[in-house]
Amino acid sequence: MKRREARVESKLENYGHNRNLLATKGKVHWLKSGDRNTTFFRAETSTRRWTNFITKLRNDDGAWVEEPKAIQHLIERHFLKVFEFDRPSVTDIERGIEHLTCKVDYVTTLDLVQPFTVEEEFGSVTLSEDCTKGTP
Repeated sequence: MKRREARVESKLENYGHNRNLLATKGKVHWLKSGDRNTTFFRAETSTRRWTNFITKLRNDDGAWVEEPKAIQHLIERHFLKVFEFDRPSVTDIERGIEHLTCKVDYVTTLDLVQPFTVEEEFGSVTLSEDCTKGTP
């Protein structure tokens, strides 16, 4: 059991290392093209900044808005509208669930709420490792 735990810990460390490696691969273009050239890096960030810069937006009426403060207000209003929600009342919730039927019986519910065993946890780690290798 100890060897298996050590093997699982080693594999988890390798996954963390691989994640860090993938994160740094995104900067390879900079390292290859830049060759420690700060002028290159400044030009690259400046280009990205202007590419991502919003110069104008269309409002709800279809008119173009170009003033920075008006653009900021338009963006704020948009996201407030997107993320606002009305808290449902108890009556709304009851009305929504009255047509639902129970699909899980009491015995199955008791089984589902049991804590995971050590064997189940190690099995899931082993399964996820097999999935990353491309084996069924």
